[in-house]
Amino acid sequence: MRKGSAMLDLLIKCKNLIWEMSLKTKLVTIFVILTTIPLSIVGIISFAQASSAIERKTIESTTQIAEQLNQSIMLTLQMGERFTKIIENESVIRFLTAKGDSEKETYESAKEIIKLFKLYRETFEDFPWIRGIYIIGFNGNNICEAQGVYSLHKDINSISTVNRILEKPRELHIIPNNEIDYARKMQYLEVISLGKTIKIPTTNQVIGVIIIDIDKKAIEELCENITIEDAGYFSIISKEDSGIVTIYDSDLHNNNDEHIKEYPDRIINEQSGHFIESINGRKEFIVFNTLTNVGWKVIGRVELKDLMGSAYTIRRITIIVVLLCIIFTAILYLFITEHLTRPIINLKEKMRQAERGNFIDVEARCNNRDEIGDLYRGFNKMIKNIMQLIEDNKKEQQALQKAELKALQAQINPHFLYNTLDAIVWMTETNNNAKAVEITKAFSSFFRITLSKGKEWITVSEELEHIRSYLIIQGMRYRDILTYQIDAEEDILNYQILKLILQPIVENALYHGIKNKRTPGLISVKAARLNGSKLCLEVIDDGNGMTQERLREVAAYISDDSDDSLSIKKSESYGLKNVNQRIKLYYGKQYGLTIESEHKKGTRVTIIIPLVRDENV
Repeated sequence: MRKGSAMLDLLIKCKNLIWEMSLKTKLVTIFVILTTIPLSIVGIISFAQASSAIERKTIESTTQIAEQLNQSIMLTLQMGERFTKIIENESVIRFLTAKGDSEKETYESAKEIIKLFKLYRETFEDFPWIRGIYIIGFNGNNICEAQGVYSLHKDINSISTVNRILEKPRELHIIPNNEIDYARKMQYLEVISLGKTIKIPTTNQVIGVIIIDIDKKAIEELCENITIEDAGYFSIISKEDSGIVTIYDSDLHNNNDEHIKEYPDRIINEQSGHFIESINGRKEFIVFNTLTNVGWKVIGRVELKDLMGSAYTIRRITIIVVLLCIIFTAILYLFITEHLTRPIINLKEKMRQAERGNFIDVEARCNNRDEIGDLYRGFNKMIKNIMQLIEDNKKEQQALQKAELKALQAQINPHFLYNTLDAIVWMTETNNNAKAVEITKAFSSFFRITLSKGKEWITVSEELEHIRSYLIIQGMRYRDILTYQIDAEEDILNYQILKLILQPIVENALYHGIKNKRTPGLISVKAARLNGSKLCLEVIDDGNGMTQERLREVAAYISDDSDDSLSIKKSESYGLKNVNQRIKLYYGKQYGLTIESEHKKGTRVTIIIPLVRDENV
């Protein structure tokens, strides 16, 4: 029963809404609905099909790019592996089996090996990434391309790189090396070391190792030249006994390891694959594969929005096309019906403008000589009479407001005067002469600027000095709960400003913000240039603040939109309202003050006025 009743109420509301529409609105609404539904269905289906095809092709393309990088790295390593063929030369075997007393044989073998190094360099001169070639023998003979025959600086059994090669003597070892522990001098860093044992062909006895150092930049260059879209990148990692080691990681994404730790099992344990992962609030497409016989993982990453840019573009285009079609059909129908109802709609709009209080640009023009034309002429005559009455009333009100404001400026708060004089007397009686002098100077400055020889305009500097004097006086009275600060940009201090527009706001912040808080509070006064030609003044307190309901009431009262039914005490906000009225009267209705407040946190009052150089405004 309740569902049926709710449905009936909804139908009744829809019926009433339809009856309230104009005939033109009804026809346009129906036409737009009938156009929107089929176009939206076609657009959704088209986008879904295109997006699915693009996604499939994009994933295939990205996977192929990762595989291409895999093959390029393998070719680089295979190129380095060719240098290990040096150990098949007889001179290497003689060098590593020579006894300590056969110096001549060692010397001759070393010369042949150096020539062999040079021959391989010349043969593979198009591969410049080989940093060094080392042959290390268990008989104490060692030779490298750069230094020739050399002696190790440590025992061969303590060299970790050699020990790793000897752990599996039948395999080619590919070792990321940050420390060259098999050279006499460290000539370079960051290499990929290819290591292999050297054996006597007839007995398979291990007599030494060969190490080929490939510059890690060869790998880095491959990763940098092969990218995924514009923002994607590749990383290479290796699972070692000590944990996951980063072979390469782009400098632009040096926090990659942290993300890899979030999903190690899938990447480390599987040979290849792809998936989508949410990282730091962004969805990323991740593709990976494994280098054969090496175990390295090539990981490609790109944000999903970059990878699926084409699909998102199609979605935007689809939405735009559908919207343009709907707009075009609606405009076309509006154009057809406009000329039939234009005179009445125009007069109706002019009447609405007049209802909102705009009597300046509401002259209705119509060349018809029928009853509608008579309505236009009668409406225009009525508007002219109203504008004349408003202008006469405005002049009277301005004169009255200026007189009231001058009287208000001349008025001195007796409580403030009494409390200040009482504080001066108390300080004098307690021999606190320094404080008495300070408050007396502030009191004198306060009233000197208040009077200002009858001038209505003073400089920004004087207005801020007036506030500083006021806060010094109040600071003496409320020293346990009140602190303040005044900040102003230097280049605005000599501009002219309407006198006494900050003091009522600061007073309101003190009495209704800080004082109600009953704990220490801060009042900040700021003055700064805004957009080059305007002045922004702010009074901020961290006092008791206002609830949103209270804030709406105060804002309505200040803007003169409130009525007598509001629960606000007008005396609490009269100073704010008075300042707002003065600003609008002297600077224009587009200027004034705004209030932002949060209960128990504080209030911010902002004044925006134009910068004025000339004192005579």
